[in-house]
Amino acid sequence: KVLAKDSDSTNHNKIEYSLLGSKAAEMFDVDTNSGWVRSKAKLDRELESVYYLTVLATNVDVDHPLVASAMLTIEVRDENDNEPVIDYPNDYNNTVHISNQVPVGYQVAFIQAHDDDQGSNAQISFHISGGNEGGAFFIDPTTGVLETRTKLNKYEEKEFDVIISVMDNGFPKGISKSPLHIVVNKSIIYPYQEEEQLLNTTNVTIVVSLCVASVIII
Repeated sequence: KVLAKDSDSTNHNKIEYSLLGSKAAEMFDVDTNSGWVRSKAKLDRELESVYYLTVLATNVDVDHPLVASAMLTIEVRDENDNEPVIDYPNDYNNTVHISNQVPVGYQVAFIQAHDDDQGSNAQISFHISGGNEGGAFFIDPTTGVLETRTKLNKYEEKEFDVIISVMDNGFPKGISKSPLHIVVNKSIIYPYQEEEQLLNTTNVTIVVSLCVASVIII
C-alpha cells in the first residue's frame, strides 16, 4: 500500500493513485483511492523475480493538478513449484554392468540431479526407494554416490532394478524417481581378480618349469 499526503486545504488535497505505464505495470494495478497495489496475473519467480513500478499521486478536482511519484520495488519470493530433475539415470542411460567380485564400498554410479527453485526449496537429497534386494546398495543422501553395501559374489548373474528417488527441501516436498538397472555378472573381470588370476597363472608356469628341469636333471 502506498500513501501520499497533501498539505493544502480540504478543497485542494484530494489524491488519486495510478501507475506509470510500463511492462511491469501490466502485471499490477493500484486502487485509485486506497493506494493498494495488487497483482493482475499469476507471478512466477522463475520467469521474473523483481518488478519496478512508478506510482503516481495526483491532485484531482483542481484546475492545475500537481503530481508526485515514487519507485516501488516488488520482489517475488520463491515457491516450491518445481520438482527435482534427475539428470542421471535417464531414459537413454540407465544401466550399469559390474563384476560379482567388486568389494563392499565399490562405487557403482554417481546420481546427478538439480532443482530450478531457489534457497532451501532447491536443496535436494538422494534416496533408494525400491529394488534394493537384500540391502545390496547404499546411496549417500548428500552426494548421490551409489555404492555396494554387501558382497555380490553369491550371484553369477543378477539384475537389480533399483529405484532412485530425489527429494527437495521445500513444502510441500517435491520428489522425482528414476530406475537404475544394475547388472551383476561373474564374467566381468574385476581388476583385483585379474591380477589374482595372473598370479595364479604365473605360479603354474613356475611349477611346470621346475618339474621339467627336474626331469631333465634326473
